[in-house]
Parts: sequence; structure tokens; C-alpha cells
Amino acid sequence: MTSHLERSHRVLLAGPIDRVFPLFTPIGETLWVEGWQSEFLHPKNGETQ
Repeated sequence: MTSHLERSHRVLLAGPIDRVFPLFTPIGETLWVEGWQSEFLHPKNGETQ
């Protein structure tokens, strides 16, 4: 059996949404630290859903 857990919260950011939102996506998080290798669990390709 596969289950999916979803959580949410609010973060206030000092910048335009089109500039800061991509940094909080699975793939965008890899831009924060050089050499960071994320392990995407769901979906496996790290695509934002």
C-alpha cells in the first residue's frame, strides 16, 4: 500500500513571487548549495506538482 502525506505552511518572502518561488520547489532547492544532490521521493523526477 502506498500513502501520500501532505503538509503546508506559510513563508513570507522579500521578493517577487516569480523570482523566489522556484527556490522552494524540489529542483529549485538544489540551487541553494553548490553540489547539493537531492533525493526526490515523490515524484521521483522532482517535478513540482
